[in-house]
Amino acid sequence: MDDSTHEGAPVPAAAYAAALREAVGGFTARGGTQRTIASAAHVAPATLSRYLSGERVAPRGFLQSLRSFLVEQGQPLDVETYARLDGLCGMAHAASGSPAVQLLQLRDEIARLGEEQGRAHHIAETRLAELEAQTSLLARQLHEALDRVEKQNESLRHAQDYTHQIEAELAEQQEQARLLRQEVSVLREQNRRLVEEQPESVPEVSTQASHTEAVSVQRQKAATVTDPFGTLPHLDRPGRPAPKRPSPAPFIPPYPLSPPLGPDPRDYSAADYLLEPAKARTCFCIALTTYMSWILWLTFLVALESDQRPSSPVLGMTAVVAQVVPYLFLGLLSGLVRLVREDIPKLWRLQLVVQAVTFGGWITGLMGPVFVIVGADRTAVWIATQVLL
Repeated sequence: MDDSTHEGAPVPAAAYAAALREAVGGFTARGGTQRTIASAAHVAPATLSRYLSGERVAPRGFLQSLRSFLVEQGQPLDVETYARLDGLCGMAHAASGSPAVQLLQLRDEIARLGEEQGRAHHIAETRLAELEAQTSLLARQLHEALDRVEKQNESLRHAQDYTHQIEAELAEQQEQARLLRQEVSVLREQNRRLVEEQPESVPEVSTQASHTEAVSVQRQKAATVTDPFGTLPHLDRPGRPAPKRPSPAPFIPPYPLSPPLGPDPRDYSAADYLLEPAKARTCFCIALTTYMSWILWLTFLVALESDQRPSSPVLGMTAVVAQVVPYLFLGLLSGLVRLVREDIPKLWRLQLVVQAVTFGGWITGLMGPVFVIVGADRTAVWIATQVLL
């Protein structure tokens, strides 16, 4: 490996070493040392010296380490220089007769191919992921587009149905318009005929009027010849007073303008009020409903004050019956007996007052004599004893 030339030209190893010295020359010219380069490339300084002198062929790993180091130092290798170094490295390893160098070359080549394969695999995976994402996006967009198309088709079907409906209504309106035009045409024809026939009928009427006037004049002339005083006023006839004409009767409309007024309600007495059938029926309903309300409420109060008082549900039901049944009975009577409509609301209010008076009269004892006189207390005690107690 010590040879430097071959037939007057540098061998690949020497050319490769010269290119390496040229690559690190800029760094060493600025004060850099080979020891710094060797430390950065993870090789011994003696090994770096052999690489630069051509005694040993530097592997591709060294080239990559050197390239990274120079980039960190601010003196990066351009693409052409690195490509030339890589090519010289391959030729130097190929021209070397050392099995160790060739093995190293093969390892570097395998490593390089592995890196390229890894990069290609990474690029392929990245591209595949992008394609999958793009495919998913396109599928989603396609699904959305199909949904929009379906909605548009549905809207189009609705629009077509609406158009058919409008066309049917338009045809119906056109048919109605045609019938109306036909009817108007017939009416115009009838009107024209009436207008044409009107001048012929008017002279007939005037002729009849003229004939009537002529007959009247002839009759007057005949009467004048028979009675010369016939055309004069009756007062001028000698020997007879003029008859008096009856005065016209006042106009009476066929129907009265206002309903006939009855007697003043203020003129009614209590007896007159009770003698009217409707009023008498109303008073009867008031008395009967009041008596029923007394009996029901007294029954409830007797059961409430009794020593053998029934249960609370029974008392509650009794109170509801005492409250509701008089109103139901009053409604039944108003249907069976013809009452005055104006008195029915008064009866309802009176019934409420009667119930309040019954309850208060029992509590205070003021209504006791009244209940005894009408027999309501005995009836209530009997009902409470037989039904509730």
